[in-house]
Amino acid sequence: MCEKIKAGSVAALSHAVSPPGAALAASLSLAIGGVVLAASGTPVRPAIAQKQLVSRTSCETAADAKAKPDFLLRSVQYRDDVLITTRYCSATAHNQLTPTKPEIVIVSANPQATSEDRIFITTIPRTDAKKVHDTCVLAGQAAFDYSQASTTATPPTDVVIAGAEVLTGAGKVDCEGFLRATAADNPLVVLAPGVFTGTVISVPILNMIGNNKPAPEVQAAVDHLGRQLAGSAAMSADEIRTRPQIISAAPGPNLP
Repeated sequence: MCEKIKAGSVAALSHAVSPPGAALAASLSLAIGGVVLAASGTPVRPAIAQKQLVSRTSCETAADAKAKPDFLLRSVQYRDDVLITTRYCSATAHNQLTPTKPEIVIVSANPQATSEDRIFITTIPRTDAKKVHDTCVLAGQAAFDYSQASTTATPPTDVVIAGAEVLTGAGKVDCEGFLRATAADNPLVVLAPGVFTGTVISVPILNMIGNNKPAPEVQAAVDHLGRQLAGSAAMSADEIRTRPQIISAAPGPNLP
């Protein structure tokens, strides 16, 4: 069932001038234009993109992290890192043991969250059509919410988020089909608004999106992270699906 969101008007990214970041702001305006200008009640499917997650954890370290006495004292972003990795490793093991009932783990920013933690993490059966649909609606809603924080256009009073479209090398594909095609041995899908280029992301950057940080600021963080991972990250959207979805890395500016 489609979810409805009330759209609010907030501070905009200017694209009338051309200082650093203005091009991205203009791209964001163009990318979301179909959503922002949609007639009231019109179903929309915002564009999203899959990213590889750069993490401080691995299956081995995440398994022990919760047992450490200082775990609850660590940052919420570190604990999210551990949770995502634990779920990814658990789903991978589950899929090996139960290949007829594969699970997938989906992670995305969540601008509507009211807590410090502004991402959502969910594990769903890959064959459950309703849960796949609902997850795509959540990811589409997150992209829409971020777009509303980045435009001065008067939003429609009532927009129906019907799902999302995932950007690939061959163009946009329906989110539900994209999730159902997730490999059972690589069952993590990290999603971000489609306006951002680059193939990698981290929990802190997802939280930047969830906190509606300006698009040029988020893109700069993505670019910096990509330079740190040169040689390890996928080179294109299509290549992401052939690589491990978690890249273990040492702490850095964009890691918790």
